[in-house]
Amino acid sequence: MLKSLTMRIPSLSIIFIIVCAGCKSQKLEPKQLLDLVNSATSKIENGSYTLHNNYYRSVNGEDTVFKKNVIQCRFRKNAIERSVGFQLYSSRDDNYQQLFDGEYFYSLTPWNQTLEISSVITSPGKINDLKSDYTIYPFFKYLNDGLQYYNTDSMIGKVIILGEEMFRGEKCYKVETLPRKVRNKMRSAHYYYISANTFLPVRNYVTFEDSTGKAREVQVFDDWIGEIKFDIPSSGGFLKSSLGSYNREVNADLPADKPVSLLAIGTYAPDWELPLLDGSKLNLSGLRGKIVILDFWYKACLPCQKQMTSLQALHEKYKDSPVAFIGINTKDDPARDKLSAFLTNRGITMRSAYQGSKIEADYHVTASPALFVIDKTGKIVYNLDGYSDKLIEDLKRVIDERL
Repeated sequence: MLKSLTMRIPSLSIIFIIVCAGCKSQKLEPKQLLDLVNSATSKIENGSYTLHNNYYRSVNGEDTVFKKNVIQCRFRKNAIERSVGFQLYSSRDDNYQQLFDGEYFYSLTPWNQTLEISSVITSPGKINDLKSDYTIYPFFKYLNDGLQYYNTDSMIGKVIILGEEMFRGEKCYKVETLPRKVRNKMRSAHYYYISANTFLPVRNYVTFEDSTGKAREVQVFDDWIGEIKFDIPSSGGFLKSSLGSYNREVNADLPADKPVSLLAIGTYAPDWELPLLDGSKLNLSGLRGKIVILDFWYKACLPCQKQMTSLQALHEKYKDSPVAFIGINTKDDPARDKLSAFLTNRGITMRSAYQGSKIEADYHVTASPALFVIDKTGKIVYNLDGYSDKLIEDLKRVIDERL
């Protein structure tokens, strides 16, 4: 619960009482509130809380996704290690655990019973990035960093105090920060909930709305903390031995194996037969004599959606030429995942096959999007692993050279 937090932070109680007495006589301005948040947050040195991590995504005419994680977190100030400044621990409800003891960062994945280890000395960048991970870094300090970005003469005008609102039994200031940059089609809103008793930020609520063709996508990120306790007694809660069981340790600082490259340019493309969304079947050999563009994709891949839109524009440009654009879906079920609606809403008319996982190994595809251009003889003349802003330019050149 958020109630009675001031009773648990004796060192701040007198300050808060004095400040709140002044607050009743005059309305808080954005800079005043952000200064109070910064002051209150800077005084917290150790504690524990429960983080509720919620994600919602909805696309009209398609599916709705709701994901929820409950994460137990604790932290303790660490004056020796400066980059993060805290010992940290978090345990998700699926038993995924993370721990930073000031020297090493441990990540324990229960599904493969593997403990990955990184050190401050060999991976300083990775350790420093912990400050950007609110699932382990103290939540209110993470939010305060975001708020203080606006606490300047040039940015404070983008902070709006919307008033007071009750959240889980606690009176809070609801604050909106206007977007730093405005994108053409995407609309966003960002709200912070700041306890009126302690001036600690306790909730982060962000929405995004975007549209592609007829598809309107809404995403909501709602994160908040409860069961907050401060000045927890010293214990072994930040020791490696406090982690759960595992079968193997991996040094995450060692260089990873060289990634597998896509099937090489100059290689003849392996033949395949896959079902199309219209109920028919398609095989690559039946497209001999055409320039074929294969696009490996799946729904939840955002770069895939961006690439798909670019390819659709080229599909329309070359519709009267011997060029075939074929989408290869690798993960989704046509009925369950409403693939036809997904493509229709985005104005995608190029053909799309599914069950593409059957041919990923043949083409050395390990991630999406992945793209191949196959010439009229069946030979690969271009490939691309991931999305590129130069995609349309490059494909036009490759296609035009072979028409």
